Amino acid sequence: MDFLSMLLSVLVLKAQATEKPSKKVETSTKVKKTADKADNEENYIKDSISGCKIYTIAFWRVKKVEWTGDCKDGYSHGKGKLTWHYINGYIDKESTTYHTRGKYGGFVTSNYYTPDGKLFIIFSGNAFEGAMHGKGQYIMVAEGITFKGNFYKGAREGYGKLTIPITKENQPNIKSYSQKNIGKKVANNYIIEGIWEDDVLATECRKSDCPKD
Repeated sequence: MDFLSMLLSVLVLKAQATEKPSKKVETSTKVKKTADKADNEENYIKDSISGCKIYTIAFWRVKKVEWTGDCKDGYSHGKGKLTWHYINGYIDKESTTYHTRGKYGGFVTSNYYTPDGKLFIIFSGNAFEGAMHGKGQYIMVAEGITFKGNFYKGAREGYGKLTIPITKENQPNIKSYSQKNIGKKVANNYIIEGIWEDDVLATECRKSDCPKD
């Protein structure tokens, strides 16, 4: 699943200037253009063992893919599991999903491992055509950082809540927000809550008073 595009933005969490809440939050044009680009053959990666082709919106990041299910007309089809091997050495092992002509959606759990085999990030939630789409949650295992909210084709989009445990290791991340008066301390966590656009915070607000679509 195309998680690495968002991964780059959460490794070093950057505070974004908040905007005055508007009555309607438009979906990011940049994200739409990335997600809606032509569905051509270069967007498919072939499993070297089964020969099945699997769709991805980030084919240039993938070194190889493994598929455990069946093929139909050369594309992954039916139930099976995927393992993505990225060119930077990270590995993504996914739960069972249902494929149609190389694409899949519905609920999925993805476990991401570092090149040295450590569990790095866990994502659970909805997917569409192999990307996070709809409601979901990710956990950065070592840091304990979580994000729970909405996604659009692989990026945070719409309402979401970022929770950062207050630890020595997480202080740089917390400081990047607190210096701009974004977020607040709640018990042993630092919370950033609001509307996200194109994977970054656009409007800080509580769920009860966030702008409605």
